[in-house]
Amino acid sequence: MNTKPLQGKKIAVTRAKEQSQDFLEALAAQGAEAINIPAITIAPASDTALFDEALANIHMYDWLIATSINGVEALAARMNSLGMSALPPTLMIGAIGPATSAAFRKYHIEPAFVPDRYVAEGILAEIPPVLGKRIVLPRADIARDTLAAGLRDRGALVTEISAYQTVPGNGAHRLLQTLQDGVVDIITFTSSSTVRYLLQGLHEQGIGQSHAIALLNTMHVAVIGPITGRTAQEIGLNVAIEAQTYTTDGLIDAMIAFYENTTSSVIS
Repeated sequence: MNTKPLQGKKIAVTRAKEQSQDFLEALAAQGAEAINIPAITIAPASDTALFDEALANIHMYDWLIATSINGVEALAARMNSLGMSALPPTLMIGAIGPATSAAFRKYHIEPAFVPDRYVAEGILAEIPPVLGKRIVLPRADIARDTLAAGLRDRGALVTEISAYQTVPGNGAHRLLQTLQDGVVDIITFTSSSTVRYLLQGLHEQGIGQSHAIALLNTMHVAVIGPITGRTAQEIGLNVAIEAQTYTTDGLIDAMIAFYENTTSSVIS
């Protein structure tokens, strides 16, 4: 009896190579043939002056909120470069979800706040009052402005830091190579940037947008949550699978449920 619910499924992972290993291994543990086709790559910020200034004055801030593992890693790298061994104990630490929390704990930093919904909207709905509070946000250069704008609407004084860059990866080329060897069952997207940059990469490979969308829609499109799903749908992708818990584990659970439901429908 097959105990691996994704046995034999070929699943493409578009997230950055730097942060995909755990996801690939978890998929393989469920029987999938997991293929990394990184649509994005994480690179250091081109200018760290503002980040360094914020860290030099970090005692003046009330909150530091990270919305990705990459933001935490960038924070740790800058602290190390500046010879900082710890953050002030008075600084409240916010993390967007469990993976970001785990990244903080790796550096012996304990988050004080994690929302129940792992999106910017979840932070805004659940964070304690921030009127007059100074908040620093280390994030991607192309991050949505939802969190910063929402905090400002609540009266916070927000410093946004471009802590790292999100740049195109070689996923489009690798996807086309993979498709030459056969069908890809599922293509996964774990951020809006993976959707946009994969389409951009396919364009650079000589595939027009309508053709690229049709190509991706030959697979089951799986997204990590509603923000990524909305981006995919606005572009024209047919989202078949959306995680209910906005993590890679949640995405795997959603893929398993998708095939279980499909099998049940065929049997009935």
